[in-house]
Amino acid sequence: MMTRLKSLSIALATVLFALTIGYVMQYKLGPSRPVSLASAEEIAVTALTPTSSAAPMPRGDTLRVPPGAATLTAEVTRARVDSGQQIEPPAACLPRMTATATVSAMADLTLDAPCQPNAAVTFHHSGLMFTETTDDAGQITLTVPVLSRDAVFIAAFDNGDGAVAQLQVEDIGQIDRVAVQWEGETGLQLHALEFGADYFNPGHIWAQSAGLPQQANAGFLVQLGNPALPHARLAEVYTFPAGKATRSGTVSMSIEAEVTQANCGQRIDAQTMEMHLGGLLQTQDLSLSLPECTAVGEFLVLKNTVQDLKIAAR
Repeated sequence: MMTRLKSLSIALATVLFALTIGYVMQYKLGPSRPVSLASAEEIAVTALTPTSSAAPMPRGDTLRVPPGAATLTAEVTRARVDSGQQIEPPAACLPRMTATATVSAMADLTLDAPCQPNAAVTFHHSGLMFTETTDDAGQITLTVPVLSRDAVFIAAFDNGDGAVAQLQVEDIGQIDRVAVQWEGETGLQLHALEFGADYFNPGHIWAQSAGLPQQANAGFLVQLGNPALPHARLAEVYTFPAGKATRSGTVSMSIEAEVTQANCGQRIDAQTMEMHLGGLLQTQDLSLSLPECTAVGEFLVLKNTVQDLKIAAR
């Protein structure tokens, strides 16, 4: 399970990987195995409620990041260890990844792995993990929220191939960021109600109404990972530009769990991550048992899992 020890190991591995740019690593990145996220004491949940996402769902905007932001890129080659022996693959097969800074402390990642078409790849960044799939040419481009000023990104394939990119993000001190991550079909959702907004009205930011970067006094949500993959690692990340706010108030944050046929009667584990104005990244492990399958279609609202955001006008 993704215990705090696991998170520490990932952080150490990230540093080691970054330090070995241009060299063969002394440990193996893969294969990726199913992992249950960390569990602590079971968290409290409210009663099943119809006032949450069980209501009719108007669909909203999807995330688009406008061009034109100043960029900083870094490209590195991958390294591999196989059966304890250092192996250098053909140059044409070397995965490469670039990271480019964009708006709202986001990063555009481009991975080129010509010998890994239609392959699952897990991305790692400051403890954040999510699984995606390359296209027919072994490529993928993603926009990812950044969680550290000196950011390191790792892409790891099941066979041990991998790539690293690093990036400095200067505007990370301008944003508040809240994330929840998990593995498999948990039914989890991250919700933000901005400045007293009601569900499914303007100011309710969630997967079906994700918002856009660079809106004044408004946040946005990014979904990461491919849920069609078995045992995929998935995440949702909410961002608010607190350092540029011209309005004071509260963004009420909550995590909900929909009871489905895939998760009913099951125990689910997750992890939250919070960062405020570029400060220390804080994580919390969550675990709860879902009701039996007679409750399919209901929602649980998890209490005291992430802090509300207190926004002060600048």
